[in-house]
Amino acid sequence: MLVAGVLAYANSFTNTFILDDAPTVLRERLAESHLWPLRCIVDFSFKINLWIGGHNVADYHAVNLLIHLIAGLCLYGIVRRTLQLPRFGSRYTSAAPWLAAVSAALWAAHPLQTESVTYICQRYESLMGMFYLLTLYAFIRIDSAHPAVWRTIAVAACALGMGSKENMATAPLMILLYDFVFLSAGWRQVVNARWRMHAALLGTWAVLLLLFAKRVSLNADVGVPTVSPVSPMEYLTTQFGVVSRYLWLAAFPRNLCLDYAWPPTASLAEAWPAAVFILVLIAGTVWAVKRRAGAGFLGAWFFVTLAPTSSLLPMGDMAFEHRMYLPLAGPVCLGVVGVYGLFDAMLTRLGPVRRWVWAIAALAVLTPAIQLTRGRNADYRSELAMWQDVIDKRPHNCRAQSALATALLKEWRFKEAEAMSRRLLSTVDRLEGAGEKGYRLSPIMANYYRQLALNEQGQALLGQGKLEVPADCFRRAREKGGGLHSAYHLAQALHLLGRDDEAMTICESVLAKDPCRADARILMGFVLEQRKKYPEAIACYRKAVALAPDSLSAKCQLAWVLATCPDNTIRDGAEALRLAQEVSGDTGGFSWKGLDVLGAAHAENGHFDDAIRVTEKAVEMASERLDMHAALVAPGNWVEDEAYLAGRNSVEDMKRRIELYREGKAYRDER
Repeated sequence: MLVAGVLAYANSFTNTFILDDAPTVLRERLAESHLWPLRCIVDFSFKINLWIGGHNVADYHAVNLLIHLIAGLCLYGIVRRTLQLPRFGSRYTSAAPWLAAVSAALWAAHPLQTESVTYICQRYESLMGMFYLLTLYAFIRIDSAHPAVWRTIAVAACALGMGSKENMATAPLMILLYDFVFLSAGWRQVVNARWRMHAALLGTWAVLLLLFAKRVSLNADVGVPTVSPVSPMEYLTTQFGVVSRYLWLAAFPRNLCLDYAWPPTASLAEAWPAAVFILVLIAGTVWAVKRRAGAGFLGAWFFVTLAPTSSLLPMGDMAFEHRMYLPLAGPVCLGVVGVYGLFDAMLTRLGPVRRWVWAIAALAVLTPAIQLTRGRNADYRSELAMWQDVIDKRPHNCRAQSALATALLKEWRFKEAEAMSRRLLSTVDRLEGAGEKGYRLSPIMANYYRQLALNEQGQALLGQGKLEVPADCFRRAREKGGGLHSAYHLAQALHLLGRDDEAMTICESVLAKDPCRADARILMGFVLEQRKKYPEAIACYRKAVALAPDSLSAKCQLAWVLATCPDNTIRDGAEALRLAQEVSGDTGGFSWKGLDVLGAAHAENGHFDDAIRVTEKAVEMASERLDMHAALVAPGNWVEDEAYLAGRNSVEDMKRRIELYREGKAYRDER
């Protein structure tokens, strides 16, 4: 099992943070999480990762894999000890260890698990799953040696799971069912023999209730809506098709998709084939549980562990593959043990050769699973790769098209970003109202995606140096409900057109509505700096850094002024160097603008050799990118700052600064 897990995920360690990873795992403050404190245990684990390894993404992948392997070991222990229970007699006595190993290995290496393991921010799912399996394993062992220790482990793991993800709420119920099916003669014995243990496990619901109450209180304080746009019945009807898809992927894990954008099913009439299939399975599960059959427990495991996200409680999205992390154990174990039960008797005449037949069969299943998982890991190598994969599989996915346009902007691929934003506008026009092929957008969602597309189109046009058209895009986006985000981009466009008074007016209106927007303060600071109003510019930058301590752009702009301002009373070389070193450290030294600022800060402190070294590296990095792209984008957003080639960050300007540093002179920005 361990070998299969390591082989399956070894190639994920070079993947970078993508999509929700960085905003989820790199928070400086735990309370910044929109789920705090509901999933506090996982948030603490991210914080420990950050303290120990900083932004080293391999460390996060290593912890995710470790959690997954521990969960696999727990599953191995559960299956092995269950098959060796007295109720099975000697049927599985000799085969139990390797049946458990194959079951756990296939579960660990299954491609469906990549979304919970390779996608770092889904540690919420895997850590909860680990505690869930550990709780059951410890419960199974309470009648063995050291029962007090195992009781304590079971209750502690259950409580920690409650603080990892809400799905853990089903654990006490599944353990009750396990006791009924495998350990007791009936419900009366369950109550008489182990009622204190079950009461303790049920008592861990208090942890979840307290955390949930706190989260609801925080939501009320900030005005977070709690009503889902999808009704419970509409969500349930849709889940028949979703769960059928999950089962298909459990058997044939191809065409996996990060974001299905699964459309709601309008009526039961649309879902009836899938509904009949799932209801028959549920009925069969109930029948088997009543007969206390092992297959009944595995069926119940699948449906009960999936119930929090695939029943009457509407989620934000209809389908996500990480929701199968725990439920997958049901069909996997049923398949492995079921196949053995069907064919082992037929193979007994082969004698000792029978073991080799089973070993070859196990390898025949595990090898393609590992290969498929490694292939799926490659899709997580970048946002571009992942969102392109989603669009290839779900061409109607508006969210994926918007995300791909944003990813292209980050890579300076402005023409492609413009094309993708236009494609998104076309998709929205087709899907609004009646829609096509089952996909449709409500007027509210259509308006939402239109303003996103117009914002992205405007930024792409700015990146191509087309300065007149973007302002119109941002105005239209603002009219579509783009709000402060569109207003800010409009201010950027106006600044590039030389209409700084209008840009400043818009920034002031943005800040009047949301004083915490750091990007608007950065843009205002940049305009004030160009007007040589250095104290006011520095005040804007300092406020931006205070509002967004992680903002590389704010630190970079502030460090530049403190290092290069012509006014001797303004400069502060020590602070400029500290800020520039933070920027360089946070970017891993791969930002040429950050290196240029660091060089200026070194020169201000008299470290001219260091200034020459880092600025030469900045010139080399910028030249490589400028061979491919010519961009003109306003400051305020770190990605856009990187593309800002006007003035001081041009390659020629950096070369002139190097000559100054060779002469032992610091640079003064006189413009």
